[in-house]
Amino acid sequence: VGVHAGECEVGDGRPRGVALHVASSVMAAAQPGEVLVSGTVKDLVVGSGLEFSDRGVRVFAGIPGSWTLFATGPEQAAAAAEPVRAGGAIELSRREREVAQLVARGLSNREIAQRLYLSERTVDNHVHRILDKLGFDSRVQIATWLARNEHLN
Repeated sequence: VGVHAGECEVGDGRPRGVALHVASSVMAAAQPGEVLVSGTVKDLVVGSGLEFSDRGVRVFAGIPGSWTLFATGPEQAAAAAEPVRAGGAIELSRREREVAQLVARGLSNREIAQRLYLSERTVDNHVHRILDKLGFDSRVQIATWLARNEHLN
């Protein structure tokens, strides 16, 4: 799994921009079972309890600058992505699953609203409910949980 956070532009109904290319490059650099993140993501999840190991600096074709990458082990990511709830499985509504999938793809609330023909406020409410149901604090945790629980989608 590769994770990066940044702004993307939407043109012709498709996301574009450096952040999307960085995320794809980070994902391509990840080893099987490894959760590889950019330094941006590492900074965003400070205080989450996740521990990272430095995987060095990379230069990606067609992307300006160099990028420091960090990895977290599958067990570490699994623990962070596994909600602690008593009483069984957590169920997201169909719309919450749609929103979670778009969050995992790195879309902003505005982009999700445009894609699903919803107000930005409605998307914000969905994201907050998803975070609450899963016991998470960040969109990165939603993406990691979704990647580990694809069978639920």
